[in-house]
Amino acid sequence: MKSLVVIFGIILQILFVVSESAIDLSVTEKLPNYKPGEQKQTLFYLGIINNKHLFADNELRSWHEARDYCESLGMELAVINTDTEVAFLMDNYHGTEFSLHHWIAPVGLRNIPWRNMIDGTDICNAFYAGVNDDEFRIGLCEWGWRTLCQTSE
Repeated sequence: MKSLVVIFGIILQILFVVSESAIDLSVTEKLPNYKPGEQKQTLFYLGIINNKHLFADNELRSWHEARDYCESLGMELAVINTDTEVAFLMDNYHGTEFSLHHWIAPVGLRNIPWRNMIDGTDICNAFYAGVNDDEFRIGLCEWGWRTLCQTSE
């Protein structure tokens, strides 16, 4: 179990803010003519896993901007919660670059607001820094990271 937490901490950031539902359109309406690896503007279609079509965007955004960006496309921030999904992303999305930070949707702690009790800032992620680092770290919602969006079949 700890290895799963460490993998998520290294590769993805665990987020703790609830995203709103995306507009309900069929996949064919959302994704006309997309093929894995194809780029539309700055959005890359990564492929499908566990009935989720995954897209990546390299533009740096805050968590709220990333959520709004996905929603503007009729999608939502991606939910990544299995080793298989992590492996899929590493295999299909710039494997050597995937260690860079990406915003994803909340996993597990929905509807629980996280606030820095010292200065009142919003906290949108928490992670372990690495396999040999036992320190649990937190990050601000305003940090500029890349975006992973998803839409379901």
